Amino acid sequence: MNPNMFRAFLLGVFASVILVISPPHASADEKKCASDDKIYWTYSPVNPPKDASRAPFDVSGKSERTLSDYHGAGLVVNFWATWCIPCVREMPSLDRLQAKVKGDLIRVLAISEDRGGPLKVKKFYAKEDIGNLPVILDKRGKLMRTSGVLGLPATLLINPKGKVVG
Repeated sequence: MNPNMFRAFLLGVFASVILVISPPHASADEKKCASDDKIYWTYSPVNPPKDASRAPFDVSGKSERTLSDYHGAGLVVNFWATWCIPCVREMPSLDRLQAKVKGDLIRVLAISEDRGGPLKVKKFYAKEDIGNLPVILDKRGKLMRTSGVLGLPATLLINPKGKVVG
C-alpha cells in the first residue's frame, strides 16, 4: 500500500471514530443542544465531494485563516461550543486524535462557536487538559453556516484536495 493510500485509510479510520462520537444533528442553540437520550450517530458521505467553505476563521486570536490554507492535508473539522454538553464530552477524543495523527498530514480543527472570544476557549482547554488542539473561533458563525452545518456538535471530513467528503 502506498503512503497516500495508507494516510487515506488512517483518515477514514480515525474519522469514523470521531463520527461515532459526534452526533451531527444537535442544535446550535444552547437550549436545543441534544441530550444524551436524543443522540444518534450517522455518517453521510458527500457524493460527489463538494468544495469546502472559504469563510475565514480566527486561530488563537492572532491570525485569520480559511480551510484552503490547509490544502494538502486531510481535515477533521469539528464545530463545537463550551456550553454544548455533547461537544464538551467529545473534546478529549478530538485532542487524542490530533496527538495520534500529528505528522500524518491529517489535522483536527476544533472550531468553537462560542462568542466569548479566545480566552473562554483557552480556559476550557486548560480545565479539560486539552493540549493538542489550537484555539479556533468561528466569529459570527459564518464558517458553520457556509459549510451547511445546522447544529452542534458536527464534524466534516475534508480530503487533501479541499473537498468535503463526509
